[in-house]
Amino acid sequence: MALRLISQKHDLHYSVWWTHEHEFYDMKADPYQLTNKYSTADRKLLDRLDALVAVLQGRGMQVSLALDDALDAKHDALYSTAKIPLQKL
Repeated sequence: MALRLISQKHDLHYSVWWTHEHEFYDMKADPYQLTNKYSTADRKLLDRLDALVAVLQGRGMQVSLALDDALDAKHDALYSTAKIPLQKL
């Protein structure tokens, strides 16, 4: 599953493969996706992206949200416990 999140501050691409491989790109800094930043990305951000992937995969739907709100510390506990139930498609 892949996500593309665009706001005034961010342009992010995040992929999670059924093999549990992850890819994370800052499309503003790396529009050709040459450098996977997953291993050095902010854990708080990755937790939120994982939770969003889990919701989208579980519901098979598109969700619109404010990325800046999703990064707010008030959601830390929720996102840190979210796990991705990866399904082979």
